[in-house]
Amino acid sequence: MDDYLRLMVVLVDPDRVALQVALGQLNLTHDTDNGMLIAGTVPAVIPLPIVFLVGARNFIADLATGAVRG
Repeated sequence: MDDYLRLMVVLVDPDRVALQVALGQLNLTHDTDNGMLIAGTVPAVIPLPIVFLVGARNFIADLATGAVRG
């Protein structure tokens, strides 16, 4: 099941929804205020590249360590 759809079904309390669901509902219920939508999207997107860069660095280091024969 799609994570977005599951969050919409399971979390029915409007005070406890995920940020992505809240942004989707904001876009549907109000006129599109692009500034507010972008202000909410930035905190949702910023952690993703940070986690990717940290994980990629460790992944490449572990690959290099495993590739050395000794």
